[in-house]
Formats: sequence, structure tokens, C-alpha cells
Amino acid sequence: LETGLIAQSDSIEGVGLDAAAMEELFNLPVGQVTQTPIKVTDGYIMAIKKEDKPSEPKPLEEVSDVIKTLLTTEAAKAMALERCDELRAGLTDPARVQDVEIGLKDTVLTSEPFNRQVANSGGVINDDLGINPDLVLEAFSLEPGIWLDRNIETMDGFALVKLRELTPADEVEWLDNKDAYLEQLTNRKLGEMWQSYLEVLYV
Repeated sequence: LETGLIAQSDSIEGVGLDAAAMEELFNLPVGQVTQTPIKVTDGYIMAIKKEDKPSEPKPLEEVSDVIKTLLTTEAAKAMALERCDELRAGLTDPARVQDVEIGLKDTVLTSEPFNRQVANSGGVINDDLGINPDLVLEAFSLEPGIWLDRNIETMDGFALVKLRELTPADEVEWLDNKDAYLEQLTNRKLGEMWQSYLEVLYV
């Protein structure tokens, strides 16, 4: 895959690099290959930087509206994160959770049912939560009625998540797809082990 010239703030379609990975790529000298594989949506990649073009700032009048929007968005997200932290403290406290849930009853959104396969197809749960494969996987580690003990970042801010109901898989569907499910689970675990190994080496 050859991307051509991109900005560090851009995303590479179909690859799924996080901010840390993009920073690593942009810090590479021209002509050098990454020293360790970089984690992407479906596994790992090795990359080489072929060209480096210094950024050229645009005139302020061209970007002033964008800057205002970004600053407003960042301020709103910071406020949302602070509010989520406050609420999560109550939602994960057995003595307070009922009162906090009552206060949130008019703002809670319920997603359509989804299965683990959503994580392998990009993690799109609904328009509000956006693409979040990690959330899909974490949801299946929760007990029904329990709130996740961390905030989930979304496209527009942050969300607090609770598993409402866990429906057993259809037995016929499970038998028909068992081998594929087990292969996906094995590949994911191997990927996690490989990533842990690389992190140890990196440290």
C-alpha cells in the first residue's frame, strides 16, 4: 500500500492507525523502515518513509474558522470528559448507582443488539458511538446491568456504557460458524501476545 503524501492529522483509509502510530511514522527518517511492526485494525504492518515534505502554514484568515471550531470542540470535549468522570464515579459505586441512574434516565440511549462480529467489521454500533471495536469487545466482558469502569471516546465526546442484556448465541448459528469464531479469537489473542512482546522489547 502506497499512501502518497499525507498530513499527520489525516487518517489512512482501511488501515486504522492511532495517533501514536502516526507520530512514529512521521518521525521516521526518509528511507528508513519501522524498527518494529505497527498495530493496525486487522493486524500489523511494516512501513517505510519515502518522502518528507515540510508543512506550509496557511494564512490565518483561511484557517481562523477552523481554529475556532477546533478550540470550541476541544473545550466541549474537556467538559464532557470531566462530567463523565463524575458520573462514572457514582455509577461504579454500589451505594450511589441507583440514584445516578435515575438522574440519567432521560439521556440514556440504547443501541440495537449487536454481536462480536461487529468488532471484526469495523466496530460500528450506531451513529452516536461510531466506530469502536474495543467497546464491542469490552461489552461482552461485562455482566448485564454493570457499567464499564472507563469512559469511551466517541466521535463527538465521551460515553458511559452499560451492558443491558446478553443474549445467548443461536446454537445452529454457533455450530455453523464455530470454526470461524475460534479462528478469529485465536488470531486476536495471538495479536495481543505479539503486541505485548513488542511492547516489552520496546521498553
